Amino acid sequence: MKRTAPDRISSFLCGLAAILGALCLLGADPDGGAAAPEAAKAAPVGDPAQAAFSLQKEVNSEAIESQKQVEALDDEAQELLSKYRSIVTETASYEAYSKQLEASLASQQTELDKISEQMGRANDTARDVLPLTARLIDDLDQFIKLDVPFQLADRTERVAGLRTLMNRADVSLSEKYRRVVEAYLIELEFGRTMETYEGVLETSGEPLTVDYVRIGRIALLYQTPDGKLTGYWDQDAKAWVESAEYERAFKKAARVASKQDAPDLVVAPVHAPRGM
Repeated sequence: MKRTAPDRISSFLCGLAAILGALCLLGADPDGGAAAPEAAKAAPVGDPAQAAFSLQKEVNSEAIESQKQVEALDDEAQELLSKYRSIVTETASYEAYSKQLEASLASQQTELDKISEQMGRANDTARDVLPLTARLIDDLDQFIKLDVPFQLADRTERVAGLRTLMNRADVSLSEKYRRVVEAYLIELEFGRTMETYEGVLETSGEPLTVDYVRIGRIALLYQTPDGKLTGYWDQDAKAWVESAEYERAFKKAARVASKQDAPDLVVAPVHAPRGM
């Protein structure tokens, strides 16, 4: 069994004590006097001090070797501890990241569910919007027929184009709806603008080429290019009325509509609401 360094040191000290005791006995005279030279010469040459030195050297070597092993183990332990701490930190980071991903995935799944629900409702909306758009076109057509008859050909043609558009399979429902809304906006704009344009007046007599002045939707006047005939549209009677009374009003309104004059007060026949 291999002895440890403390055991060796203990044995060394015991041996050293025995050697010192033997040296004391050998160096003393039995009668208490000094040792004789012959006795000194007769002492054994086997040098216990050298043996003690050899033992001490061996013990020191083993102690140095043991210290190196302890230091190596300590370095290894520090390295393992550093790796452990690094792994613990990375694990905590991965766990936090995993929780964040789980929350993000849950949120995305909620959004997907909402989108799926909205897509389901979109199909229902499409079924409702298509007939609604058709009704809007019908209402617009009826409105134009009952309205003051300015630029009637263009407005009627616009409605016809919308009906043709509704039957086209290559046009999306959203585009069809957008075009219908656009037509309504055009009609809305007519109610707050003035304009003058040339057209044909069809009455009971022969068609006449005339100049029209539209003042919003409240008045529509006409006048022949030579200025001999002037009249207006009577919304109540749904007929054209010839009246020289508005000859000067027509000329003034035409200049304002064509931006030749600054906006000014214009006398015009205004349709009064029913019951007034």
